[in-house]
Amino acid sequence: MKASALKWYFAVLLAIALGSATVAAAQTAPPRQPTSSSGSGDDRRDVTIDASARRLAIESLIARIDEYYPVPEMRKRLTSELRKRLKAGAYDNIVSAKAFRTQLTSDLRRISKDEHFNVEYFVVPRPFPEQEKVDLDPNSSREIIAAVHNLGFDTVERLPGNVGYMRLGTFEEPGKTGEVIAAAMRFLSRTDAMIIDLRHNKGGYGETVALLASYFLPDATALSESRSKDGLRQSWTSTFVPGPKYLDKPVYVLMSKRTFSAPESFAYNLQALKRVTVVGEVSRGGANPSVQLLLSDRFGAIIPLAVTRNPITNTSWEGKGVTPDLPATSDQAFDVAHLAAVRAIAPKHRDDSLTGEIEEIIKKLEELPARQNDRR
Repeated sequence: MKASALKWYFAVLLAIALGSATVAAAQTAPPRQPTSSSGSGDDRRDVTIDASARRLAIESLIARIDEYYPVPEMRKRLTSELRKRLKAGAYDNIVSAKAFRTQLTSDLRRISKDEHFNVEYFVVPRPFPEQEKVDLDPNSSREIIAAVHNLGFDTVERLPGNVGYMRLGTFEEPGKTGEVIAAAMRFLSRTDAMIIDLRHNKGGYGETVALLASYFLPDATALSESRSKDGLRQSWTSTFVPGPKYLDKPVYVLMSKRTFSAPESFAYNLQALKRVTVVGEVSRGGANPSVQLLLSDRFGAIIPLAVTRNPITNTSWEGKGVTPDLPATSDQAFDVAHLAAVRAIAPKHRDDSLTGEIEEIIKKLEELPARQNDRR
């Protein structure tokens, strides 16, 4: 593999989900589970493109799929269908970069049934072919966005009944997020149960998933493996982490139909290990790691790079989503998990300073009607 490809090997467009076209930096092992975007809600300026721009993007896309896509049969079908559509003039009347991006993304997902596929356009053209050395930091905008969103940690608090609560919007790069995870876990270490809210989480780094999962498992544990054209990569938790681990306490993971990729990995793999209880809706179903590549000066793409397998289930959540243990609507999931948590820990507090608080929150949650609006 070329050095430039290695440099971008397991990068994804996290910034796409946050309304930015900035290219994310590469992480080579373990792969990042990427964010995906269909282009909806994108208010960036559109760009007019001509026939040469369309042809270059499609021909580059075909070459990149042929180079990276891990499943031979689908790889052949994808490249064949794109060639047919190009030859038939299916894209000839598209002069909008935004519309072209949307159509290509739709075609790729329809053919492959893989929502990780995504084509992106750039309002400001990028150097192409990409350079071995980039003078400007391509991470700058993404890093700024991550910083102002507290590296994905939206909320960490103690709930009534001594239940910990953590809400993550993304799984950011572990080198920067590690200290935030350690601080959050230290803060919640004295709670009796924990709720991890991933209902609005749409992606991030597999390394960070493994790091957070390490706090809930006593020993180094295999979470998953990903097989690409270049071989096999495994994701493991760590025996040692900064601060105390959170062992032998109930953990509830909230999911919604919007939850995608890295957060699904966290929920699915810990569910398979019987370490967490998943609450909420069936998630979107994106398991396979992807690579973000430049197609031209105006277009880039996310292309699935590997096939993921859990060592316990011998399969993954790809195309199926994570099935909750406690089904609930997204709006109801928090209260369902909170009630389950306080009920689980109530026997430990039959006659102590927490007894009244637990009894009160159980009564309150049992009396709640089906929620129309989520308060979190």
